[in-house]
Amino acid sequence: MLRWYCLLFVIFGTYAIGIAQGSDLNAWFDLQRSESGQAVIKGMVKNKSNKTLAYSYSMRLTKAGPSGKAISTQSGSFTLLPKEEKITSEISINLGATATFEVALKIFDDEGIVADEKMLSDEKFISDFQKLLPQKTSPDKIVANPTVVKKTRNTATDAIEIEGLIIDETRSKTGRDYYEFFYGKWIAPQGVSDFTITIKELPARGRGARISVEVNGNLLIQRMLQPRLDVIELLAEQSVNAVKKYLVDNEKLKSDLEAGDQKGSGVY
Repeated sequence: MLRWYCLLFVIFGTYAIGIAQGSDLNAWFDLQRSESGQAVIKGMVKNKSNKTLAYSYSMRLTKAGPSGKAISTQSGSFTLLPKEEKITSEISINLGATATFEVALKIFDDEGIVADEKMLSDEKFISDFQKLLPQKTSPDKIVANPTVVKKTRNTATDAIEIEGLIIDETRSKTGRDYYEFFYGKWIAPQGVSDFTITIKELPARGRGARISVEVNGNLLIQRMLQPRLDVIELLAEQSVNAVKKYLVDNEKLKSDLEAGDQKGSGVY
């Protein structure tokens, strides 16, 4: 059975989306609007029992647009004290007119999935989000301490701002493992945005996988992978460092060219 309720604040707000109820656990999405107008989606859980519970979770964002598809996954484990409510993970989405997305939250125990929730960028989401848009307040209506969502980064429940796209075009488990390691280690260099990283899996013989990494359409890396997780993780980390260096060097080159254009040649 799904329960629906909403809690609105005048300037910034929250909106609870579809609560899935199990025997001991509630799981749902909490929708908020940040200061900058982003959709902030939190994966929420609550222990309904009188005992301490332990679970693991996975929250995946899939966003598609004209430049391709980006997939982001947060996962981990947590414990809940009796009657405790907790945020498992949090993402922040820049909404574009041509972009679509899906958010999937799964909660697991030792025996399998105990909760499975999805949120789509459909008409219902648009309606819910519009309810969080700033509303005009009359002089006699003052709301103290409105909820404000601040953008943070680099923790398990941090917001994920999509500054660029990482496109997954792998097919095998080995290729997928490489992509997951790459994405998990990726943090965009400061001041670098508007990039597209494409991880492709090319035809290969045997149990290995042939992977290429393109940055903004330019081939940067191509290598063979063996189905060993420790080796795949090491190669993915090396690739992340190589891509970061490429993007930083490219950004510096663009800055130098722009500075040269502004300075002029001095010839008239």
